[in-house]
Amino acid sequence: MKKLLFFLASLCLIPFVKAENISERFYFTDVEAKTPIYEAYKGIYNHSLSWTGVGTRTSCTITAEKSDDKVTWAELIAPTDCTTNGTATGTGYTNYVRVSVTALTGTGNTLYTVYEGFIASQSLGTISVTSGTEYAAGSAKGTEIGKVASWSDGTNIWPASTARPFPVELKTGGVASGTVAAPSADILTVQLPNTDPCQTNAKVFLPISNTTSGVKLIALSGTTKVYICSIFLVSATEQNINLLEGTKTSTECDTAAAGLLGGATAATGPNLAAKTGFVVGTGGFAIAATATAGHDVCFFSSSTGQVSGVITYVQK
Repeated sequence: MKKLLFFLASLCLIPFVKAENISERFYFTDVEAKTPIYEAYKGIYNHSLSWTGVGTRTSCTITAEKSDDKVTWAELIAPTDCTTNGTATGTGYTNYVRVSVTALTGTGNTLYTVYEGFIASQSLGTISVTSGTEYAAGSAKGTEIGKVASWSDGTNIWPASTARPFPVELKTGGVASGTVAAPSADILTVQLPNTDPCQTNAKVFLPISNTTSGVKLIALSGTTKVYICSIFLVSATEQNINLLEGTKTSTECDTAAAGLLGGATAATGPNLAAKTGFVVGTGGFAIAATATAGHDVCFFSSSTGQVSGVITYVQK
């Protein structure tokens, strides 16, 4: 009985690994290093900073550092000029991330910053079968394999798996079509069943700085749709703001207009008090999307107050 209780108690000391994306918001009015973000065991590899601000910044430098012990720090995202709105990225595994502004001078400065960390891969990438019989020789190329007994992705990010089913595409050396050869010679491209575009595609970071309504933010691209992964917006004055989809006849998004954040006009979008804003989404999943393929996305507002922020999106 004592051995059982000791075993159960020891389980509580084992860290459970959960791969997850991270999003944090920071406000800077002076030079400052923010409280470190804990990222151990979360599989975060891709790191991004985006920023916008109010006031006139004559000098501004922003950076992100990494540490395994919160004592010794090293560069994660290189020191970057932030006198204008922008983004910066870096890669690497670490236990802690610290966002810092090392220079900030000017008039009436407030720097709004979004840090986002993403897991190493939103899909499992290309892997090699190391054991097990997943399919018989002669199987049709592109068919679904029943299971993968064990595998490696080349960098050991993912643990070994036993008899886990995945939909896959079969690829073999020199075989472009028809049937595949013996399992030991084949490479499998594995894709997770999750089809959310914000999970499986690289995102575009779009800084926002507008005082004018009816501005095209995202241009249509063939027959793709636009999926909004996160929004961070702040308004200097009280007003309604909205994102609309549509095409242009005489003005931006004036044809087949539809709202992404409310109705089809600026007045039917979210209402913001002066010097307030909102954050929706962490970047990991779509929070809004165009209903029709081949549409632009435009910004509309009910007044001329400054609106600043950043939007992440995928076009697919």
